[in-house]
Amino acid sequence: MLWRSFDPLSRTVLQTTVGTSVDLLLGRLEKLHGRILVCHAFGYLTLGGS
Repeated sequence: MLWRSFDPLSRTVLQTTVGTSVDLLLGRLEKLHGRILVCHAFGYLTLGGS
């Protein structure tokens, strides 16, 4: 779920680890843009950073 800084604490749900937060983010991106695009985009970002 997306939340804003001014939402009440009862609506603010954070993941317990960084890994689960990243998984949730990537899953949301895959739903919006498709798995292939997300995989290729992050692959290019990884290659470009080396």
